[in-house]
Amino acid sequence: MIKPHGFDAVFVKKEKLTVDTNTFYFKRPPDFDFNPGQYMELILKIKNPDERGNFRYFTISSSPSEKEYLTITTRVIKSSFKKTLAGLKTKSIVRIFGPLDGLDFDPKDKRQRVFLAGGIGVTPYHSILRYVVDKRLKIPTILFSSFKTPEEFIFIKEFEDLEKNHAWFKFIPTITQSGDSTKNWNNHVGRIDAELIRKNVPRIKSSLFNVTGPEQMVMALSEVVESLGVEQKNIQKETFPGY
Repeated sequence: MIKPHGFDAVFVKKEKLTVDTNTFYFKRPPDFDFNPGQYMELILKIKNPDERGNFRYFTISSSPSEKEYLTITTRVIKSSFKKTLAGLKTKSIVRIFGPLDGLDFDPKDKRQRVFLAGGIGVTPYHSILRYVVDKRLKIPTILFSSFKTPEEFIFIKEFEDLEKNHAWFKFIPTITQSGDSTKNWNNHVGRIDAELIRKNVPRIKSSLFNVTGPEQMVMALSEVVESLGVEQKNIQKETFPGY
């Protein structure tokens, strides 16, 4: 278990993924160690913070195997925190505290993984999958990732390429509101449900499931997974509040 500590980190750049979602890059402090799937606290200097204050918790979207940068991926909305985050200048200093417990990914456990993600809940899997690739673990993994529209999807090209290049990985992207999009979409339309899982997951009962995303979605999908005969001990859950 890695004990959390406080660190100063230097902001490097941001990368725009969608209209309102960005990946923020920080120079990784040399002594900051973490496991894939964990998260951290980010503290910013804000002159007049709103009632939410000057800190937020973010999953680390980069892999522990990536030594140069530490990244978070998040939507930028109108809170004082998010405005400050979006306006960071290169070489700005922020305070981070971590790592904090997130998904418990054990690379020694070679059982099949099934990742179920709603929206920004896909970020811990981005970290885990990069780690699996870099360490050549070849753990059989199936990722279901759901967004409202194609315009909101993040990491889709990276996951599609990963599926093309690695036989151990399967990617099932789906959208729930096709009528709200002007983009072509040739993948699944609809929520992640029992039928979609049964269709794409062999050996369901012996697999390890992770469910991440908005609380209501996580609770509902966890019940779906249990209904498929998966024991509670083989289901990990993590909720992502909307902010």
